[in-house]
Amino acid sequence: LFLFDTLPFEQQALVSLRSAAIEPIMFALRPSAPITALAVLCVFAALLPRSHASQLIVDKQNRCRAFGNGTVFDISSVIPWPYQYTSDTDGYEYWLDPCKGYTCNTVHDTACCQHADMTLSCGDAGSAIWVLESDAPALFRLIVPYGAQWRMSSIIFVQDDAVAEPQISHYSEKPSEQYNFVIRGRCVGQARDGRGQLCQY
Repeated sequence: LFLFDTLPFEQQALVSLRSAAIEPIMFALRPSAPITALAVLCVFAALLPRSHASQLIVDKQNRCRAFGNGTVFDISSVIPWPYQYTSDTDGYEYWLDPCKGYTCNTVHDTACCQHADMTLSCGDAGSAIWVLESDAPALFRLIVPYGAQWRMSSIIFVQDDAVAEPQISHYSEKPSEQYNFVIRGRCVGQARDGRGQLCQY
């Protein structure tokens, strides 16, 4: 009825964050009489965060800031941009800078530049679309297309209070020529962490 692996990465992250709350309730729902699969599924669905993905408005004066519904996200200082990263997935070197853009060979204003057998732009920083999946805990992503080719990048920011300093990973290149990164940490651009403390950037 429910296959975790079939969920998009963002929803997997949200489900994982709720697992501690779900398990004791599922344990309590173990009467001697059998519970129908539909009833269990209804309980599980009620505990999942409501889907309210929405596009954020990018600040015209600062591409690293976006806002929506009274909430502001600022990734200017989450990690030092431009950020050089060598992927454990494909062994290639990437330069990321969705804020000011990076010069990738002859292409300027690149949000993601891949150094493999050749140097390739994987997204135009000026074309980034911000999508908010959850505001508590914070979960949002930048979808960065590159109009000159099929390549694009997705950078997901995940609030995880167990990770003191933001960590970046390249988790896949699926579908083909889409470069997927995750930045996970206690403060990933939101104003406060899970304990209500102000994030210092």
